[in-house]
Amino acid sequence: MKFTLERTINAPRKDVYRALTDLTRWPERIESIVRIEPAGQGDGPLAFEEGVSFKETRVMFGKEHTETMTIRDIRPDTGYALTACSCGADHRYTHTLSDRPDGNTAVRIEADCRGQSLFAKAMGAIMGPVMKGSMVKCMQRDLDSIGRSLEQERAG
Repeated sequence: MKFTLERTINAPRKDVYRALTDLTRWPERIESIVRIEPAGQGDGPLAFEEGVSFKETRVMFGKEHTETMTIRDIRPDTGYALTACSCGADHRYTHTLSDRPDGNTAVRIEADCRGQSLFAKAMGAIMGPVMKGSMVKCMQRDLDSIGRSLEQERAG
């Protein structure tokens, strides 16, 4: 399953990149995220670095759900990817930031989720459109939430 989301955030690219990569502030910037914590790196600070894994706990369908994500392919101030393996599927979310002529930032997220287990492939074939619709809505809410947070922060 593949899909792409886009949003313009009324802020310079460096500010948007900083907000998107500040994992410790995700719970206050993204409404559905409850907490972010290191995954296997001890109790040290959670840095946005290549290969770092973290646990993201969010509310989905009224319940908390925790996913382990890994940071990949960092391109300073222009993008990165997050990967995860969940429910028999590999997930990759590639974030790309670009300057708009008006000084704002275009954020593009390309999602690529591929079933690896037989069960995940079967469920994808049966439930694919419903699952895709839910994922698109959830990720668009996250992107809108972080955009609003940054825009409000800059405004006042």
